[in-house]
Amino acid sequence: MHRSLWQQGYLGVLISMCWWVSGLLCAAPMPGRFDLALWDQAQHLNLDGQWLYLSGRFMEPHEFEHSLVHDAESIRVLGAGVSIQDRADAPRYGTYILRLHHPQNLADLALFHGLYYSSAKSQVFCRNQPHRPLTLDLGQVGASLTSSTPKLSTFAIQRLAPLAAISPCSELIIMLQVSSFHHTWAGMWLPPRLGPTAEFQELLAQQEQSYAFILGILLFVSFYGASFAWRRRQEKTALYVALGALLLGLRIAFLYHAASTDAGSSPWLWRLENLFIYGAGYLVPYLSLKSLKDFLPNGHLPRRLERMMGVLSAGALLIQLLTPVHFWTNYAGIFLMLGLGSVALIIYFLIRALCKRADHVWPHLIGVLFAFSGMVLEMLVVYRVIDYLPLNISGYGSAIWISLQLQLTAQRFADALEKSEYLSSHLQEEVQKQTAKLTDMNRYIAENVLRRFLPPRVVSDIVAGKRTLDEKAKSLEITVLFADLCNFTQISVQQGPERTAVVLNSFLVQMTETVFEHNGTIDKFLGDGVLILFGAPEPMEPSLQAEAAWRCATRMLEALESLNTFWQSQGWSVLQMRMGMHSGPAVVGSFGGPMRSDYTAIGDTVNLASRIQNAAEPNTMLVTEEMARHLPMQARRSHGSYQLKGIAGSQVLYELAPWRPGILPLEKKTG
Repeated sequence: MHRSLWQQGYLGVLISMCWWVSGLLCAAPMPGRFDLALWDQAQHLNLDGQWLYLSGRFMEPHEFEHSLVHDAESIRVLGAGVSIQDRADAPRYGTYILRLHHPQNLADLALFHGLYYSSAKSQVFCRNQPHRPLTLDLGQVGASLTSSTPKLSTFAIQRLAPLAAISPCSELIIMLQVSSFHHTWAGMWLPPRLGPTAEFQELLAQQEQSYAFILGILLFVSFYGASFAWRRRQEKTALYVALGALLLGLRIAFLYHAASTDAGSSPWLWRLENLFIYGAGYLVPYLSLKSLKDFLPNGHLPRRLERMMGVLSAGALLIQLLTPVHFWTNYAGIFLMLGLGSVALIIYFLIRALCKRADHVWPHLIGVLFAFSGMVLEMLVVYRVIDYLPLNISGYGSAIWISLQLQLTAQRFADALEKSEYLSSHLQEEVQKQTAKLTDMNRYIAENVLRRFLPPRVVSDIVAGKRTLDEKAKSLEITVLFADLCNFTQISVQQGPERTAVVLNSFLVQMTETVFEHNGTIDKFLGDGVLILFGAPEPMEPSLQAEAAWRCATRMLEALESLNTFWQSQGWSVLQMRMGMHSGPAVVGSFGGPMRSDYTAIGDTVNLASRIQNAAEPNTMLVTEEMARHLPMQARRSHGSYQLKGIAGSQVLYELAPWRPGILPLEKKTG
């Protein structure tokens, strides 16, 4: 009983193992063989198994039996699931062999060939009829660079119907001759697939239709963008979009040409095909990065980053133009990563702009995400992470991206046209609006800038256009008043910075008001001092200048006395002021350049007024003899002769009495 149960269990395990092995024969074939007995033909079969490979020799069908016996040591078995020879060493050509056992329904089957580098010849025959092979040439194979003609990587159908007439055909042999002199990569990229002819024809038709459709869209976008760029030549965005669409269109055109013919390419066509297929991958994202500047607010796209991407793209293009194809295809992955990096940067800056609520960002972001997804899927296909995508998703993604870019450019063009039409129909109204804006701006400048330095009447003349600020420097007879607080530095240390700022601001405000009341011009504030001009920029008679300066100085002392009364009530220190005045020639005007200029006076007259101020006693007004002669005799008193620092010769100075109506002569000081 126990033995019977054991035998039954052993029999079940044996049946399970047989079932597993029979499935394994189809899923993971023995070296160089596929058994098609268990294939139901409902779906195509990837012939991605352990191919036999004979390096440096093109085997012909009639040599197959002899080679199996005599060339066994030269035949290598490629690893399961690996059909890429990577970067092949010399001799860079050879023959791939796969044996298919128990083929059925050959009349309805076909081989759907993958991509080969860079030319291939497929021969399929029944083992018992090696002299009747089916041959498909994809380019021209050869044992050297000159004897082979490359063909751009694409897909092709090889129908097996003619072999159906051969009976019996128990074993089908696939013999692929591949040469790779024109490309860095060697061997097969995607292995052939075996399946219904109708299925492969539909896939190829879909591919060609997608190529034609995308090519039509891109040519339309390129023409439309070029027309925008021609009509609005300052609109560089439209030019970038048109160039990007043209590059993608040429790439699709070459792919379409390769898909529609099995013939090889001439050397110049081979270079152009690879140039546009690889170059468009990084040039189109760079052009889109350039066009992105006009859609983003200032500062969202660093100029340094744009230049760096431009240098990298130019370097990659130079490598493609100046080196052979079989050299730079070694770096095809770098070209693809450069394009992906540019697209990733575009996505990053678009998201940043979206967070800042920038306009026209959503359509651009959607388009670039389509393109990025297509490029990622294409890269996954290249590295065989996923199977071939027959609908050309990468091309569709790029076409959507370019189309949305053009739509945004067209929207900007339409907005500009609408604005232009509006301005044409409302020109007078817009002119009045702009004139009102300019008037308001002039009023703002007058009220908030010029009036801080110039007398109100001079400001009115400037606003009215009767006078300009950038007057050329010229020599004028002016009167200079220099006023300075006594010992203010020591007092400011005692009071502290905050109280000092309050005191100084209130002092300067009072002095400014007083100066403007007497038609003076504030040349500049010098810390706790003020340099004041009379007779510039508005001309005045010398006698009127002297009288205005005298009256102004008197009111400034009175204003300081009022301030001292308030500061004493706050427990603050009392301030005193010295004043020096002189009348004479000086060079007056704007000094500087377009970026920064000052309206000021320079010359000995200004220097002398400064030195006189240093010689004055607190709360007194000293003037030179040149100014004193313009004032009443009873308003001045000789203060002696002084040798002033930096002034040649001695100067006779006069002390002025405060200005009063009906002034009396100054009393002499006693003691």
